[in-house]
Order: sequence, then C-alpha cells, then structure tokens
Amino acid sequence: TILELRRWCESKGGFLTVLAAPLEIKEKLDIWGYSQNGLEIMRRIKQQFDPQNILNPHSFVGGI
Repeated sequence: TILELRRWCESKGGFLTVLAAPLEIKEKLDIWGYSQNGLEIMRRIKQQFDPQNILNPHSFVGGI
C-alpha cells in the first residue's frame, strides 16, 4: 500500500510524495508525505508572501 511504501521510504531517510491518485485517495492521506525540519521555514516563507493565505490555502506540504 501507499502507507507501507511511505514507511519504508522514511525508514531509509526519505519520503514519498503521491503525484497522481484518485481524489478519494488524496483526501485520505497527506499526499506530500514530508514532515521534516523544513516545514517551519516553509510556513514562514508562505506567511511573508501570502499573509492572508489566499493562494492555494492548505494545499502544500504540511497543510501550508
């Protein structure tokens, strides 16, 4: 399954991003599959360039 493959990737220090999938699958999982230390800086960059969260809200990695 996708979750098993993602766990395997994470065990090797990587991550798995789902590029294409039916909507019902995309709604059930984090398609980005990234939760490393870069999220906080990504949030700050998003806040700087889109403080009102108008551009694609919650559609990027980590719900950014």
